[in-house]
Order: sequence, then C-alpha cells, then structure tokens
Amino acid sequence: MKHHYLLRTVVALFTALAALQAGAVTEVVRGDVNANGICGMDDLTTMINHLVYNTTPPALWLADIDGDGALDLDDLTALINYLVFGEWLWPEPVMPPPPDDAQVFTVNGVSFAMVHVEGGTFMQGDTSYYHDDGPVHQVTLSSYWIGETEVTTELWYAVMGDSSVIESSGLQPAQNLSWDQSQEFITRLNELTGVTFHLPSEAQWEFAARGGNYSHGYRYSGSDNLDQVGWYSGNSLNHGVILPIVKTRMPNELGLYDMSGGAWEFCEDDWSYGQYCFHEPVTDPLWRYWHLNRAMIVVRGGSYNDREYFCMVFHRYAVDHDKKWGGFRLAIWPDSMTQ
Repeated sequence: MKHHYLLRTVVALFTALAALQAGAVTEVVRGDVNANGICGMDDLTTMINHLVYNTTPPALWLADIDGDGALDLDDLTALINYLVFGEWLWPEPVMPPPPDDAQVFTVNGVSFAMVHVEGGTFMQGDTSYYHDDGPVHQVTLSSYWIGETEVTTELWYAVMGDSSVIESSGLQPAQNLSWDQSQEFITRLNELTGVTFHLPSEAQWEFAARGGNYSHGYRYSGSDNLDQVGWYSGNSLNHGVILPIVKTRMPNELGLYDMSGGAWEFCEDDWSYGQYCFHEPVTDPLWRYWHLNRAMIVVRGGSYNDREYFCMVFHRYAVDHDKKWGGFRLAIWPDSMTQ
C-alpha cells in the first residue's frame, strides 16, 4: 500500500511541477502549509521536507489536509492533486477549537473566545538580557479571562464597521493600530455586548503568556523553540509571510495562541521609568503613573518582523499612546462575564 501511495505521489509530483511552472498558483487558505496566503510550490516543498527530514510545517492544521491527525503521504498526494486538478480529496479543514472551558462571544456574526486564567502567584520580569525587563518581583493575580488570540481584522470590522485603518484582513491580527484606537474598539465592543472588556494589564499579559499556573518555564509562550509557537523574522520572512493568520502555530499551556511573535500587543499599563518601579510583592498591579498624559504605553510579545529576543515572555517595550504600532488582545474580570 505504501509503495502504491509513493508511486502516485512521484507521478503527481512531476505533473504538479510542470503545472506550477505554467503559473498554476491559487490564493486559498486550504493547503497553505506555510500560512502565507498562497497555496503553491513553497507549500509542496515544505510538505516534502517534513516527510523526508521530519521538519515541522508552519501551519500544522492546514498541512493535515485529510484531518486524520498525521502528516503523511496522503496529505502530500492531496496537495499535489489540488495543484494539478483543482480539486480537494477531503472536506475543508477547520481551525482548532478553543479550550473546552472557553467563553465564546459573537458580535455581528463574528465569534471570538476568551480563555479562563486561574489566579496565582509568579515571578514577573527577568534580568538576564536587558535591564528594562526587571527587576524580578513577585506578583499575585486574581482570576481573569484573556483572548485566545489577538483581535482579528474580521472582528475589528464586525465591531467598528470599517477596517480601512488597519493593514491586514480576515483572520490576520488587526495591526498597525495605536493604543488610542484599541480603546475606541473596546468602548464600542462593551456597548455591543454589555460586557466590560479591557486590555490586559502587563502582569496579566505576562502571566498568561508564561502559561499561568501550568507554566513549564519556557522563554517563549509555549516552548523554548520559537519556531513551534510564533511567527518572527526567522521564519515568517523565510516563508514569505507578510502577516500570518492567527492560530497557525502551536498554543501555550493555557491554549493561547501567538503571544510570542505575530503582532505586538498593547497592555493597559503606562511605561514606568523603564524598569519596574515596585520591588516588593504586589497584587493585581496596574501601573498608570502617566495615565493623565498617556505618554508611553507598554507593548509585549514582539512581532513577525522581530528577532527572537523581542518575542520572549518577559520582554517589555514602550510606544507613544497615539503611535500606530501593533495589535491587541482582550481581557475581562470574572464579574463582567455576563451577556
């Protein structure tokens, strides 16, 4: 049976190569193994590399075309068959579902999930790379909920009715936004849902990115190997990714996606003198020293265009509140979870 599949694959491969040289490339999501918006020769090459060298495809759920949980010759054959004949041998894949305990909201036909983060105590910050990431200090957080993904462009459009202010589309993170614009979105979302959404505090963001109470101590959100969990300059540019769609990398311990890489994410906090100002244990901190002026805002997570260091779970950066810089994910307190 394996020999039969291999023969089919080899024959189809040569046929596909000829077709691709003639320009047979289609802009689709299905079979877009590299998650760059195009199903073509690079996806075929990535799939073959996986089968030969056991490399990890960027978008696992798009690479598993037949949906059997394994990446094998059947998936390669299906991809080649589509490139040659324009037909899929299996039904459309579905995006990975949110965790079982997630709360799903729907606004104007667009759904998004909020994942529960049980409160706990952790050591926030780091001093091994850059002084502004420290000092390390103890933080205790109450339970809260945080977005499974960054706010997508389709959700932005569903809430705001206009996506012309952002440089992305569909399931890509809404990005090239300012902190001020994120607040406009949240105000409108709260009006539509009756729920009090907000940006996560810097402590909430880092605790969730680390995996909460289930943390394994990874330097990136979900792994010590950034290629597994995030889009950054080392893999997105290699695959021609302008801006990846959400959930095309592996989630972290809490089931959260893209907290390392993808798009920078705004926090609710002001930037406090560079380094953290508090050294003693604190509970539910929210630093708003410059709140009246909104001079500088904390951003976290790095982006698809940044090096590995910027994507580490403890790294902090700051931008002006009105500067178009990144995207954001939502958070809510438990007592706001009513619709």
